[in-house]
Amino acid sequence: MSEESKLPAMVEDASTDFSEKDLALIEKYKEDGLPNIATVDSEKMERMMSLYLSGKPYTQISMVMNLNKSMVLYLSDRYKWFELKKAYITELETLSRARLAEFNLVNQDFLLQIAHMFQKKIGSKITKYLATDNEAFANSIDLKEVDKYLKTVDMLQRVVSGKAPAQAAPAVGLNLGDGVTIVKKGDNEVEITPKSRLIGDMLKEFADSRREEEKKK
Repeated sequence: MSEESKLPAMVEDASTDFSEKDLALIEKYKEDGLPNIATVDSEKMERMMSLYLSGKPYTQISMVMNLNKSMVLYLSDRYKWFELKKAYITELETLSRARLAEFNLVNQDFLLQIAHMFQKKIGSKITKYLATDNEAFANSIDLKEVDKYLKTVDMLQRVVSGKAPAQAAPAVGLNLGDGVTIVKKGDNEVEITPKSRLIGDMLKEFADSRREEEKKK
C-alpha cells in the first residue's frame, strides 16, 4: 500500500484539522514568544511536510522530528499545511484518474492484439478445414489456444465495461523515495508528483519568511 493510499478521507468543506486543544497550544506557543523556532531549518521543514502529506498525525511528526508538538502545530498553522494537503489530495486524485484512464486504453489495445493473434492463428485452420473437409486441419487446432482466446475476449469485455479489477498504472521513470516520482511523459516532458511540488512551494515561502524576519532584526 502506497503512502498516498493511507491518507485519511477529508471533508471537502473542512478548513482545519486542529482540535480545540491544538488551537490552545498554538496560542500558548505564540504567547511564549515562539521558543526554539530558529532551530527549524529548511531540511527539517521539508521532512515535516513530507510526513504530514503522507498522513502522519502531529503527535507522530513531533516524535519523529524530536520537536515540541506546539512548534509543529504552529508551523502547520503558519504555513497552511492543511490547505496544501487538500490541494495535494485533489491533484493526486485527478492525476490518478487520468493515468488509470490512459492505462486502461493501452490495456484494451494490448488485449485486442492478443485476440486478433488467436483469431488469425485459429481461424486460418478453420477456413482450411471448411474448404477441404480435411480433418487434419480441424485436429490441428489447439484447444488450449481456443481457451486462451475465449479468456482474452472475456477480459477485454470486462475492461471495456469497466468491470475489471482496478489496476494501478505502473510508474515509468525514477522513484526517488518518500513519495517523489519523476515520470517521463515524452521526449521533452517529465512529470513530478504534486507532493514534491507542494513541498517546494512551502519551502520557498518558509525561506522567504525567514529572510524577512532576518531583515527586521
